[in-house]
Amino acid sequence: MKNYDILRKIVSKQDIDKFNHLLLNRNFPWFFEHQTNDNPFNYSNTFEHIAFVHWFILNSKENSKYIGQFKYIIKKLPIKYEKVLRAKVNLLPQIKHNEDQYNSPHIDLPDRSGKEYKICILYLNDSDGDTFLFKDRKIIKRVKPKTGNALIMNGDVPHSSSHPIKNKFRIVLNINYLS
Repeated sequence: MKNYDILRKIVSKQDIDKFNHLLLNRNFPWFFEHQTNDNPFNYSNTFEHIAFVHWFILNSKENSKYIGQFKYIIKKLPIKYEKVLRAKVNLLPQIKHNEDQYNSPHIDLPDRSGKEYKICILYLNDSDGDTFLFKDRKIIKRVKPKTGNALIMNGDVPHSSSHPIKNKFRIVLNINYLS
């Protein structure tokens, strides 16, 4: 049985454009991260670079004055707001690197059982910054970001983002929620 699914065009372009209008406004508060993640599994083909993050929900608590816009988007997804453990947007800028390299594979909530929660990655733009899914240290799926598509997977699936090479940026909404 697959431990992931891709939902195509689950959120309309109109709704994504409205959300992106907020996120890509010069007044939206993005926070700098020196890297996307640690490398807890010590994969060798990794490439780390900076990221920008905005937390809507952290430790099951609202963490943003823009929570209303997040609630509007989550209504379009098969997720109940009350079940959200954490939610953030990630923006990865373009950087030149080998296209088969990826950021550090990780599990979002290592202190929780991976069967207890799921991960939803909603793609907010078309980009070449693929998402990689792993099993037994091998790539089992490579997902190309397409606006409005969502990748849903079990919480115990090691996964990784990658910085875009051709596109100016990659932007996703990452939600961890109780199964």
